[in-house]
Amino acid sequence: MRHPLHPIALAIALAFCGASFEAAASDSAASQLVRFVQQACSARTNAIYGFQCTGYSNVGAGLEPVTFVGTVSGSPTGIFDGYGTFSSSGGSNRTHATGQATFKDKTCFGHIQYKQLAVFPDESEHDVGIPPLDIDFATVDNGFEILGTPVALSGVTGAGVPRMACRLVKIKGQD
Repeated sequence: MRHPLHPIALAIALAFCGASFEAAASDSAASQLVRFVQQACSARTNAIYGFQCTGYSNVGAGLEPVTFVGTVSGSPTGIFDGYGTFSSSGGSNRTHATGQATFKDKTCFGHIQYKQLAVFPDESEHDVGIPPLDIDFATVDNGFEILGTPVALSGVTGAGVPRMACRLVKIKGQD
């Protein structure tokens, strides 16, 4: 025995299936765009950079002038790995920082959260509770420079908000 499908039921079924298919296609296209942006921007920043950050940060006694200088290497997958020296009224400390950049759009604007380890005089590295370093950044001049600013962790206000600017410049002779 055949069960005829009512024309309204057929229309509803087609509408739901079509909407589901369009949503799946749209999600697929969006995820492809995200992957494309991540790959293209990672390739653009796959280089060794010298960096300098200057400004004010709270290192225990309120906001004070600080500097941070060193080198960082970008990878083909957007991982950045670098060493630098952070200087404040408390002295100078070497750090090793690694993080995964997340590029937000085709201009290669992005965000990275670096995990930081202290580097001791014997070159050993230890987790001494240095908080992560969150930075929003803009990639300029086709990846020749990266401009960034450290941002506060969620919920941090007042003197806990860093007021710094960072400039990364590609080291020449590596292309």
